[in-house]
Amino acid sequence: MAILILPRPPLEKEGKKRNGFSLIEVLLTMALVTILLSGMAELVLCSVRAKWTADGHFRRTGLIASKLENLKALPFESGELQAGAYQEESGSFPSGAAAIAEWRIEDLGFHSKRIELRITLRDRPERSLQTVLLISGFLGF
Repeated sequence: MAILILPRPPLEKEGKKRNGFSLIEVLLTMALVTILLSGMAELVLCSVRAKWTADGHFRRTGLIASKLENLKALPFESGELQAGAYQEESGSFPSGAAAIAEWRIEDLGFHSKRIELRITLRDRPERSLQTVLLISGFLGF
């Protein structure tokens, strides 16, 4: 049985010694990292804007639900459910912006009423939330 021993190839080329990275490699790496980070920064900014908008909408929805529950809890013959237009300054947001609640009550006859409610932020009137509630004296809601 014969064993064949082959010489190992050299790991590095002879005469060429490599220490560290070249300037081109460093510049390409920095350019790639900059492009990736700028894309991520834009995504973070978009998500912060979307969260801010959603938080405002969530708070307005909470205010409108609270006001609707207050109106639904009143007896049907209550003086506060008389036909007419009403307005009050409602709870304020942590940012200090006040919300204005406006509602209009219509007597539809047949022992029923229609309440149209709108919540608007004082500093952003274009961002309002509106809903309609129908209540019946016969059904109790």
